[in-house]
Amino acid sequence: MQSHGGLVESEIIKTVPVSTLMSGPVAGVLGAQFLGTALGVDNLLTFDMGGTSTDVSAITAGELTYAKRHQIEWDIYSVLPMVEINSVGQGGGSIAWIDAAGALRVGPRSAGAYPGPACYRRGGTEPTITDSNLVRGVLQTDTFVGGEIELDEDAAGAALGTVADAFGGDLLDVAQGIYDIANANMMEAIRGVTIYKGIDPREYTLLSFGSAGGQHISAIAGELGIRQILVPQLPGAFSAFGLICSDLKFDATRPVVRQLGVLSDSELTEAFAELEREGLALLEAQGIDPAQALVQRWLEGHYVGQTWETVAKAPPGVLDETRRAELEEEFHATHERLWAFRADDLPIVVVNVRVSILGPVEKPRLADLPTREGGGLEDALMFERAVRLPQANGRGEVPFYDRARLRVDDVIEGPAAVVETTSTTLLLPGDACRVDRHGNLRIAKGGTV
Repeated sequence: MQSHGGLVESEIIKTVPVSTLMSGPVAGVLGAQFLGTALGVDNLLTFDMGGTSTDVSAITAGELTYAKRHQIEWDIYSVLPMVEINSVGQGGGSIAWIDAAGALRVGPRSAGAYPGPACYRRGGTEPTITDSNLVRGVLQTDTFVGGEIELDEDAAGAALGTVADAFGGDLLDVAQGIYDIANANMMEAIRGVTIYKGIDPREYTLLSFGSAGGQHISAIAGELGIRQILVPQLPGAFSAFGLICSDLKFDATRPVVRQLGVLSDSELTEAFAELEREGLALLEAQGIDPAQALVQRWLEGHYVGQTWETVAKAPPGVLDETRRAELEEEFHATHERLWAFRADDLPIVVVNVRVSILGPVEKPRLADLPTREGGGLEDALMFERAVRLPQANGRGEVPFYDRARLRVDDVIEGPAAVVETTSTTLLLPGDACRVDRHGNLRIAKGGTV
């Protein structure tokens, strides 16, 4: 998997290993695009919370958002085109700590898989987000990874106790504080791909995956005013699902750095055509018939005076007056979609022309969930246990449901939790969750499903 979204043979990737930099998170975004198209959900915010980080991206009208550069570390950038992903160091293993001013912080340092959170019993002693969710009751000691791993609540409590002692606070309050701070950090990541670019997150569905995402998603959606949440099956393995939804893809780029108005139709046409020939030859070398290939053209440019690029689609074929007008309109419309404004009166500077060659591969089919034959939602009820919910004092009893036993059109009212092998999804009071025909959880904030 490459950072710009597409598979490539391993022998080729050896020549440009940097292009795999964000391959894991990008695979999840491609899986989200495939699922959104299948379900008819065009506007998606992807929320991928794993063990060390949370990665978010925006899919608008079914289209991925591309970035021209990605900041790896402070002032260290990759300048290869890639799917835009905003990452923040907040995952299940992110460590809670007290800074020099005495304030509670969460992340970006992580306990990793080894030693991992204190509750894993692998030698970890520092408090993490996973430890806080166990102390709050969202995670259960006997259902983690389908019961294969027994979590140690006493070890989690001891780790959080070091923070509680420093603040002189209650253990549950500290656990809730870690949860709230982590949520605030992750909301900032979402704002980075939405509000700060003129996109209203309330017009999007929040798609949650990664093993830890379901524990936080409802609270985050509520704070941002997002009304619809989608949780696919096996969220902890969703990026792997994205890999099998992806086509082979080759990108070829040529620098231009000239105003669009002074570039002739023949110059642009030949530049694209030469890149297409190069990409089709690479595709053929991988055993794909060029006649089956899908060719996409891109223009990377900016308005005169800007210091950042916008990546817009370019029309196929020989460029003429009509197609040039289409190209200019597509650039202005893409700029407006990404940055909330357009400037039709400003010249466009073409920085690069780029061609993507896609070799289609067979896609998976979404399986249909069985319908319920007799019985009701109580068939999926596992138990009721005490959970500390946001804005609550103390714990309250919450029903836990086995996702494997849910059926089409089952409706769960929050507060509740849905447990599966790779994740736990927490519903807050006022939430309503309906199971769709493919087994996805459709959660409505406000209770209307």
